[in-house]
Amino acid sequence: MNQYATKEGNEENIIEQKQMNSQTLSVLIAKGYKEFEDAELDFYFYSDDSLKLEKLAENLSLKGYEIGFVEESSSENEFVLDGTSTV
Repeated sequence: MNQYATKEGNEENIIEQKQMNSQTLSVLIAKGYKEFEDAELDFYFYSDDSLKLEKLAENLSLKGYEIGFVEESSSENEFVLDGTSTV
């Protein structure tokens, strides 16, 4: 699962992520979310290297995210980190 992003690929990904953020906000509003109201969103990161996820978990924890545990995924050679973000 070694996957590295080029600068161009990363820039395209950021654009896609921003579009998905807008879509997520639209869904939340449709389900009754009111702007500036606290909401919890679960997130998942996948990697072929559990150490990468542990480092990510440390950094996200320092930023105030609730972090779960790095666990083996159901896919071969893949690990998952889950957490919660309050927005």
